[in-house]
Amino acid sequence: TGNAIEIQTNNVTIDLNGWKLGGLAAGAGTDTRGIYAWQRKNITIRNGTIRGFFYGILLNDTPPNTTSQSHLIEDIRADKNTYKGMHIAGRGNIVRRSQVVDTGGSTVFSNAWGIVLIGPGARALDNDISSTAATGAGSASGLFLGGADGAVAEGNRIDDVSSGIGFTYGMLILSSSDVLTRGNSITSADIGISYDNASGGSTGKYMDNLTSNV
Repeated sequence: TGNAIEIQTNNVTIDLNGWKLGGLAAGAGTDTRGIYAWQRKNITIRNGTIRGFFYGILLNDTPPNTTSQSHLIEDIRADKNTYKGMHIAGRGNIVRRSQVVDTGGSTVFSNAWGIVLIGPGARALDNDISSTAATGAGSASGLFLGGADGAVAEGNRIDDVSSGIGFTYGMLILSSSDVLTRGNSITSADIGISYDNASGGSTGKYMDNLTSNV
């Protein structure tokens, strides 16, 4: 349990300099977080691998998700994390040029999510999200946007989103208005892109997305 790295102040940059932060030895029952922060501002995490945690990165907030803000995650490889590769909450956060691979398999929770962005003004740009696998009746999503009014998801490549008997999404947009999805490629999921109608519905526009086997 606990956090490998906990950020307890604002305006922090963690440059992994090509190194790995590893929690794989804890196994499928792990409840650890690789890098964690609560309601912080202006955090940058870049340039390395985060492997084998329950959450690879968890920068969290509470609704309406506007205390945490202005985080930047870039050039990160998050692999073999058992629940979520990245969960970034707050206002105006960016995840770009990152690779999220082999997410899922937790014995603590059956769902699996590659990249989760919660809060207004989120940006998911030019990421590769592969092999997001829920277990049993759990659901899975490569990219999830929640409460993300004005978000943009552009140039992401998502493939192989699977589950035992649960539903799977390449990209799931929930309770979000004016979300733009453009130029994303999605392969092998039940639904490619869903502007979900639960909790008041989601709105936005999409163009130039390409899907196969959805």
